[in-house]
Amino acid sequence: NRSTSLVLALAAVASSASTSSAFVAPTTSSSAQKSSSSTTTSLSGLFDNWGTGGSGNSKESLDDQWEQQQAILKARRAPASEREQYFQKVEERRNEATRKQKDMWAWQTKKYGKGEDPLTEWKKRRESGQISDLEDQYGDPKKVGGIP
Repeated sequence: NRSTSLVLALAAVASSASTSSAFVAPTTSSSAQKSSSSTTTSLSGLFDNWGTGGSGNSKESLDDQWEQQQAILKARRAPASEREQYFQKVEERRNEATRKQKDMWAWQTKKYGKGEDPLTEWKKRRESGQISDLEDQYGDPKKVGGIP
Protein backbone atom coordinates (compact mmCIF):
# COMPACT_ATOMS: atom_id res chain seq x y z
CA ASN A 1 0.00 0.00 0.00
CA ARG A 2 1.01 3.61 -0.52
CA SER A 3 1.77 4.67 3.06
CA THR A 4 3.94 1.60 3.65
CA SER A 5 6.06 2.28 0.55
CA LEU A 6 6.47 5.91 1.62
CA VAL A 7 7.63 4.84 5.09
CA LEU A 8 10.09 2.35 3.57
CA ALA A 9 11.48 4.99 1.20
CA LEU A 10 11.98 7.47 4.05
CA ALA A 11 13.66 4.78 6.14
CA ALA A 12 16.04 3.96 3.28
CA VAL A 13 16.98 7.62 2.87
CA ALA A 14 17.52 8.05 6.61
CA SER A 15 19.61 4.90 6.77
CA SER A 16 21.86 5.89 3.89
CA ALA A 17 22.25 9.45 5.24
CA SER A 18 23.37 8.18 8.63
CA THR A 19 26.01 5.86 7.13
CA SER A 20 27.18 8.30 4.45
CA SER A 21 29.78 10.99 4.99
CA ALA A 22 28.70 13.06 2.00
CA PHE A 23 27.11 15.78 4.10
CA VAL A 24 29.61 15.73 6.93
CA ALA A 25 32.47 18.22 7.13
CA PRO A 26 35.91 16.60 7.40
CA THR A 27 37.36 16.60 10.87
CA THR A 28 40.62 18.51 11.12
CA SER A 29 42.29 20.08 14.05
CA SER A 30 42.22 23.86 14.16
CA SER A 31 46.03 24.02 14.52
CA ALA A 32 46.55 22.04 11.32
CA GLN A 33 44.10 24.30 9.55
CA LYS A 34 45.91 27.45 10.69
CA SER A 35 49.34 26.26 9.60
CA SER A 36 48.26 25.42 6.07
CA SER A 37 47.57 28.41 3.82
CA SER A 38 46.33 26.39 0.85
CA THR A 39 44.41 23.23 0.33
CA THR A 40 44.63 20.63 -2.40
CA THR A 41 41.74 19.20 -4.31
CA SER A 42 41.20 15.97 -6.14
CA LEU A 43 40.94 17.80 -9.49
CA SER A 44 44.63 17.12 -10.18
CA GLY A 45 45.20 20.38 -11.99
CA LEU A 46 42.25 19.97 -14.34
CA PHE A 47 41.60 23.71 -14.55
CA ASP A 48 45.19 24.97 -14.18
CA ASN A 49 45.48 26.19 -17.79
CA TRP A 50 41.87 27.15 -18.19
CA GLY A 51 41.20 30.77 -19.09
CA THR A 52 38.05 32.75 -19.61
CA GLY A 53 36.85 33.92 -23.00
CA GLY A 54 36.81 30.63 -24.85
CA SER A 55 39.52 28.65 -26.51
CA GLY A 56 42.01 30.39 -28.76
CA ASN A 57 41.22 33.91 -27.57
CA SER A 58 44.38 35.82 -26.92
CA LYS A 59 44.56 39.19 -25.19
CA GLU A 60 44.85 40.92 -28.59
CA SER A 61 41.86 39.03 -29.96
CA LEU A 62 39.75 39.94 -26.95
CA ASP A 63 40.82 43.60 -27.31
CA ASP A 64 39.81 43.55 -30.98
CA GLN A 65 36.45 42.02 -30.11
CA TRP A 66 35.90 44.65 -27.42
CA GLU A 67 36.69 47.45 -29.93
CA GLN A 68 34.27 45.95 -32.46
CA GLN A 69 31.59 45.75 -29.79
CA GLN A 70 32.16 49.39 -28.85
CA ALA A 71 31.85 50.39 -32.52
CA ILE A 72 28.52 48.56 -32.75
CA LEU A 73 27.26 50.26 -29.59
CA LYS A 74 28.35 53.66 -30.94
CA ALA A 75 26.50 53.01 -34.20
CA ARG A 76 23.35 52.11 -32.26
CA ARG A 77 23.53 55.38 -30.34
CA ALA A 78 24.17 57.42 -33.51
CA PRO A 79 21.60 59.93 -34.76
CA ALA A 80 18.91 58.68 -37.13
CA SER A 81 20.56 60.34 -40.16
CA GLU A 82 23.83 58.43 -39.61
CA ARG A 83 21.95 55.16 -39.18
CA GLU A 84 20.03 55.85 -42.39
CA GLN A 85 23.31 56.45 -44.24
CA TYR A 86 24.66 53.16 -42.93
CA PHE A 87 21.61 51.24 -44.10
CA GLN A 88 21.79 52.93 -47.52
CA LYS A 89 25.39 51.72 -47.89
CA VAL A 90 24.34 48.22 -46.86
CA GLU A 91 21.55 48.26 -49.44
CA GLU A 92 23.97 49.46 -52.14
CA ARG A 93 26.40 46.62 -51.31
CA ARG A 94 23.57 44.09 -51.46
CA ASN A 95 22.35 45.41 -54.81
CA GLU A 96 25.89 45.27 -56.21
CA ALA A 97 26.35 41.69 -55.00
CA THR A 98 23.02 40.70 -56.54
CA ARG A 99 23.96 42.33 -59.84
CA LYS A 100 27.31 40.51 -59.90
CA GLN A 101 25.62 37.20 -59.11
CA LYS A 102 23.07 37.67 -61.89
CA ASP A 103 25.78 38.66 -64.39
CA MET A 104 27.91 35.68 -63.43
CA TRP A 105 25.15 33.13 -63.92
CA ALA A 106 23.02 34.79 -66.63
CA TRP A 107 24.47 32.46 -69.28
CA GLN A 108 22.68 29.54 -67.63
CA THR A 109 19.22 31.07 -68.02
CA LYS A 110 19.85 32.66 -71.42
CA LYS A 111 17.62 31.51 -74.28
CA TYR A 112 20.13 30.20 -76.78
CA GLY A 113 19.35 30.44 -80.47
CA LYS A 114 19.93 27.86 -83.14
CA GLY A 115 23.60 26.89 -83.37
CA GLU A 116 24.46 28.41 -79.96
CA ASP A 117 25.71 26.09 -77.26
CA PRO A 118 25.86 26.82 -73.50
CA LEU A 119 28.95 24.62 -73.33
CA THR A 120 30.95 27.10 -75.43
CA GLU A 121 29.88 29.91 -73.07
CA TRP A 122 30.91 27.78 -70.10
CA LYS A 123 34.32 27.08 -71.66
CA LYS A 124 34.83 30.79 -72.38
CA ARG A 125 34.01 31.73 -68.78
CA ARG A 126 36.16 28.88 -67.51
CA GLU A 127 39.19 30.16 -69.45
CA SER A 128 38.64 33.72 -68.22
CA GLY A 129 38.50 32.49 -64.61
CA GLN A 130 34.87 33.43 -63.94
CA ILE A 131 34.11 29.78 -63.28
CA SER A 132 36.52 28.14 -60.86
CA ASP A 133 38.09 24.71 -61.10
CA LEU A 134 35.80 22.08 -59.66
CA GLU A 135 38.78 20.20 -58.24
CA ASP A 136 39.91 23.22 -56.21
CA GLN A 137 36.69 25.12 -55.56
CA TYR A 138 37.20 25.30 -51.81
CA GLY A 139 40.92 26.14 -51.83
CA ASP A 140 41.58 23.20 -49.53
CA PRO A 141 43.55 20.22 -50.86
CA LYS A 142 41.57 17.90 -48.56
CA LYS A 143 38.25 18.96 -50.08
CA VAL A 144 38.62 17.91 -53.70
CA GLY A 145 35.83 17.43 -56.19
CA GLY A 146 32.16 18.21 -56.26
CA ILE A 147 29.47 16.00 -54.83
CA PRO A 148 31.02 13.12 -52.87
